[in-house]
Amino acid sequence: MPTQLYAIDRTGYVWVFDPTTLAIPTTTWSNPSLQPYPGQALGAIGFGNSKLLMSGLTGGLASYLYAVTPTQDSNNKYYLNEAALPVAMPNGTLQPSQMAIDTASQRIFVADSARYLTAWSIGTSISQLNGSPYYPSNGDIKAQGVAYNALANLVYTCCQSSSGQDQLVVYNASSFPMAQVSGSPFNLTLGLSQSNGDIAYDAANNRILIACSLGLVVLNASTYAPIAGSPF
Repeated sequence: MPTQLYAIDRTGYVWVFDPTTLAIPTTTWSNPSLQPYPGQALGAIGFGNSKLLMSGLTGGLASYLYAVTPTQDSNNKYYLNEAALPVAMPNGTLQPSQMAIDTASQRIFVADSARYLTAWSIGTSISQLNGSPYYPSNGDIKAQGVAYNALANLVYTCCQSSSGQDQLVVYNASSFPMAQVSGSPFNLTLGLSQSNGDIAYDAANNRILIACSLGLVVLNASTYAPIAGSPF
């Protein structure tokens, strides 16, 4: 199967691009775009277990997860198989904004920037894991971004406590329900109230990268302390 780049937009479309030219590869794909659930807004996307995974809202503001499979047709072209039905997410999941994937154990983690973190199995079917959804701190918070550290089996999400304190919450994903590591949540000053805090994990340098309203914040993933110069 060819390597492709997938993108989503707020009108609910998924687009397929050639990762080298960033052009829609019409010669390879019989259908380079789809709208899996009309009326939705797509907010998170990932690829795992040979499936393109998406999360969004229907026209009635019900949240869901959706998986489609790139499939080869009779003309030796690829298309996105829409046979899978959407799986409902918990009530109150209003803004699924970022997804992290554990490909080895076939799990995904979805951050809802309006509320909480959910964890799912993506084996033969999509099912919510024990303990999900997670509130990283007491009260209704914003799980603003999520990343997965496959080397240490840790899940990172930045959020706000009910008092408005910016925090980094770290979960041990070796068992479910997941438990927070010692010292979590770690207090931060990132200005997340003004912008979602998308997160990525840099395995080569053991760094946590957070994009927020102040810029790019880089943390040491062992101590959770900011690297000199943060925010950049």
